[in-house]
Amino acid sequence: MIRRHLSVGGGSDRRNHGFKTEKGRLVSLKMASGIQCAFYVFILMNATVLISTSAQVVIAAPVLIGDDCTSPKPPDLSDCTIEHAECIGGKCLCIKDYTSSDGRDKCLPERVYGNCTFQRDCELIGNSFCYSGKCLCDNGYVADDDSKHCIPGKLETTCSGKSDCYKIPHSDCTNSTCTCEADYEPAADNAHCIPEKVDGGCTGNDDCKLVFNSVCNSGKCSCDKDYAAADDSKHCIPDRVYGNCTFQRDCELIGNSICYSGKCSCDNGYVADDGSKHCIPEKVNGECIGNDDCELIGNSVCTSGKCSCDKDYVAANDSKHCIPGDYFSFSIIIVYRSDKRKLHRLR
Repeated sequence: MIRRHLSVGGGSDRRNHGFKTEKGRLVSLKMASGIQCAFYVFILMNATVLISTSAQVVIAAPVLIGDDCTSPKPPDLSDCTIEHAECIGGKCLCIKDYTSSDGRDKCLPERVYGNCTFQRDCELIGNSFCYSGKCLCDNGYVADDDSKHCIPGKLETTCSGKSDCYKIPHSDCTNSTCTCEADYEPAADNAHCIPEKVDGGCTGNDDCKLVFNSVCNSGKCSCDKDYAAADDSKHCIPDRVYGNCTFQRDCELIGNSICYSGKCSCDNGYVADDGSKHCIPEKVNGECIGNDDCELIGNSVCTSGKCSCDKDYVAANDSKHCIPGDYFSFSIIIVYRSDKRKLHRLR
C-alpha cells in the first residue's frame, strides 16, 4: 500500500512524516504520545497502521461500529475513526442523529439536513438526496415532525398510507398517491386541499374561495352575513332582498324574487317585507304561504296559496286592498207616477 519506503530514525525523534498511499493520498504520521521511539500511528482507510522504528508496517483490523475501541489522549489518536462516530464507554458508536450502515463501516444520517458526501449516505431517509453536503427532501416532499422521514408535501406524490399525507390538510392516500378527500379540491399551490362545500375545514378566507359568499370562521367555511347555504351546500346564496346573485337559482331562498342586474329583486307585484327576507304580494291573488304574506293587502287572507279578500270583501280597483262587498251594492231608485208624485222609494 506504500508507494515509497519510509525511513524513521530512533531516539526522541517526534517529527511528523508524510508519504503517499497507492491512491496518492497524503497521510501524516505522528509519534504515539508517551512512547519514546516505539512506533508511529496513523489511520488509513479506517485501519490502524503501526510504523515501527525499523519501518516495519503492521496493519490492524479496522474498528467497526459496535466494536471495542480505545480512547487515548489526544482523542484524535482513537482507533474509532469512522466519521460521525466516537469511542464511548469502550465501544465505537455513531453520534446522535447518525446510525450505522449495514456494513458497520459508516455512520449514516438518520435525519433530514444530516451531513452527507454521496447520495448513498442518505439511504436511511426515504425520498431524500444529497445536496451541498446535506441530506435534503426530494421535490414535493417535506420533513416529518421528527425530521426522520421525507413525506409528501404536495398532492400527486407517492404514498403508502393516509399517514404519509398528513402534511397535506384534507388529503388521503388513494392508489398510492396523495389526493384530496371527498368535497375538497386542490389549492393553487397543490400543497393543501380546500373545501367545495359549506362547513369544510379552512385556515383562512382564501381557502373558502370555492364556496361563494363564504368566509373562514372558527376553522370552517361559513356563509357570510345575509347569506345561507344553497340546497347543494356548494355555495351561499342571499337570504335577503338585494343580495348579490349571478343566476336566477341564486335567489331561490327569497320567494317571488328574480335575479336582476346582479341583485335579488322582488318580482313585479311583490315588495320586500319589513325584514327584507321575503317578497310579499302587494296585490290580491299574489302568491303566499301564510296570512303574514298578505299583510300589505288589507282585509285579505292566504287561501290556497293566494292572497284573497276576506269574507264580505272584494278587491279594490287597484287590487292592492280589499273593501267591503256591499260598498257599491245599494242605490236609491225613485219611482214617479205620471202625476210626478212619489209612489215609493226602493232601496
